[in-house]
Amino acid sequence: MKQVCTVCGEPATLRSPSGRSDSVYCEKHGHCARCNASVEQFVPNPHSEINFVCPCVAERIHRFDEKEERKVVNQKSLFEEAA
Repeated sequence: MKQVCTVCGEPATLRSPSGRSDSVYCEKHGHCARCNASVEQFVPNPHSEINFVCPCVAERIHRFDEKEERKVVNQKSLFEEAA
C-alpha cells in the first residue's frame, strides 16, 4: 500500500524519525515552515520524547528554558537577600 501525505493526500516521500504511520508527508508539506528543514531532520522534543520537532524549534525551546531558569535563579537570590 502506497503511503500518502497526512496533510494533502498526495504520495508521501518524507517520513518523520518518529516512525509513526501518520508522520509521512509529500515534498510540499514535509518541511519546517520556519527554516525549511525536512521532517527527516527533526529531533525529539526536549519536553516530550514522543514528539519530534524541527531543530530550529528545539533550539528555541532550549533558549526559552535557559531564560526561565535564569529568572528562577534571580528570583531565588532576591528572596534570599530579603530574608
